[in-house]
Amino acid sequence: MGRDAGALEAQFGRPGLDVREGSARKLQFANQTCVLDAYLYPPRQGAEPVVTHVDARLPDGRDTDRAGCVASLSAR
Repeated sequence: MGRDAGALEAQFGRPGLDVREGSARKLQFANQTCVLDAYLYPPRQGAEPVVTHVDARLPDGRDTDRAGCVASLSAR
């Protein structure tokens, strides 16, 4: 939470999905263990978007622990 896209890419590598809508952005990182969606919004107009919400799920769509997913993606 609170990290920008560059920090996420440094930790997880290149996202598999990068969607932009206006000033908002969604980055998706995945491996065989889980899928992590990070939603970035600017804290104020003109500022760099930062993560304000994260969803984690298993490849089959079931919810999973966010911390475990982050650890799995970080161990690449």
